[in-house]
Amino acid sequence: MGSSAEVKDDDFVYRLVAETAEDQAADSVKLYAELEYVGDQDEVTITHAMSPFYFPMKETTRGYGIGYMMDQPLITTTLKKGEPLREEYHGSGGYSEDQDPKDYIQFIKDFGANGFLPGRYEVNGFADFNYLVGEKREPHKLSATVVFTVK
Repeated sequence: MGSSAEVKDDDFVYRLVAETAEDQAADSVKLYAELEYVGDQDEVTITHAMSPFYFPMKETTRGYGIGYMMDQPLITTTLKKGEPLREEYHGSGGYSEDQDPKDYIQFIKDFGANGFLPGRYEVNGFADFNYLVGEKREPHKLSATVVFTVK
């Protein structure tokens, strides 16, 4: 059970998957992204931030946005044809003590401590990377959306 989406752009396939158990309990959610090279070469090189994957989302029951931030070093990764690069979501979100409402701050604190809380989630994930072709960098951004519910 769960939700998945797949997008192809040139020689790359991006997948965003939210797996949930039948009971849709918070601890049963497994959210991950994959990037696969499907072109003609045996392998290619890409560059990206700490990860090529981003997982911004909204908890739509309450209308809360859950941001996704990451460090921005330049990392180089080799993708082998037909072998997806996969990364699981491990939490995110932030708040401003001075500007955000108390209920939102509490939600983000609970989300950070306990993971997915009961509600409906819409993940607008994307892979953002540069494909190295000789000395040239071709920017790519592939995005997809999955929706799932936690009871």
